[in-house]
Amino acid sequence: FTFTIESFGTVTHAVLATYFYCRNFEDYSVKLDFSFLAFSVVFPLTFLIQSVFSRRDQALQRLLDFKSALLSTALFTLTVDWAATNGDPTGGRLSLPSNFNKVALEDLRNILQLVYEYLSMPSVTHARHYVFKPKQHATRRVHAVQNEIMQQFNKAMFDLALHTEVMRRYGFPSGEASRLHQFHQYLQQRFEQVRALKYYRTPQATRSFGRAYLLILPWLVGPYFAWVFEETNQDYGFTLTLAGFTYLILLGLLNTQRGLEDPFVADESSWTPGIDNVKLEYEFSTILQAMAEYYASAERFEHMERTFGTSMKSNMSVISEDVKIHET
Repeated sequence: FTFTIESFGTVTHAVLATYFYCRNFEDYSVKLDFSFLAFSVVFPLTFLIQSVFSRRDQALQRLLDFKSALLSTALFTLTVDWAATNGDPTGGRLSLPSNFNKVALEDLRNILQLVYEYLSMPSVTHARHYVFKPKQHATRRVHAVQNEIMQQFNKAMFDLALHTEVMRRYGFPSGEASRLHQFHQYLQQRFEQVRALKYYRTPQATRSFGRAYLLILPWLVGPYFAWVFEETNQDYGFTLTLAGFTYLILLGLLNTQRGLEDPFVADESSWTPGIDNVKLEYEFSTILQAMAEYYASAERFEHMERTFGTSMKSNMSVISEDVKIHET
């Protein structure tokens, strides 16, 4: 976050301003109190960094809640069994259409893909996206894509709810269906929460103030570095290095805050993009892996039930009768 093209320009500007004051140190040399720098720059930047880290943690927690709700929905939809119509306590799931699990898995993957696409969209909530016309056009395009994703997400959630109604048609208990619909509610709730954390940012005025102040500050505190230049027997090397390092640290704090404004999308201007952001690809890949395992296990179980279910139940009946005879 520290060494970027912007930091090179800021440090160069600060060094040139300091060099001007050093060249005229006899007229500008003043020993200033640096405490005002802490209150005017460092404290606001620290507060912003704490704020964006808090938003990142909230986004991660809401994303993990979404992950848990989606996996619970997948496990419930693909594996739950209920009483058969002939009175057996299990086997009701075998009456479902043969492609039920496959269609349900496709809808679950579709929801996951839509959420990933939405959270991976570029950020268009900077001030430049509202001021400059080219950026305004880009903002409208991104919003159009986001609206399309939201429509597809709502349709996918409707299709997912229909699977529960299909299960009810084949004997799935209404109480269990209500619980499954509650998982659907959790999915929509958590998605709306992560969507809001992506779209709504920290105050634009505070961020703009920090960047503007870094450009003005070298000309305000230049007399202090002129005093340092005078006290160090006119040592240009030390004075310019101290000034450049000071503004480099301040800009690094500002870039740290800016890099986490969108907790899901990495700041590509950094040398280490995405190092502190939520790892979307990793989190979503674990969901896909778990859902694939649920589907494979459900298919194996149903295949065994359809192939060996009758003989297994008859064997269990014989064993039960033998136990009763033994007890008698």
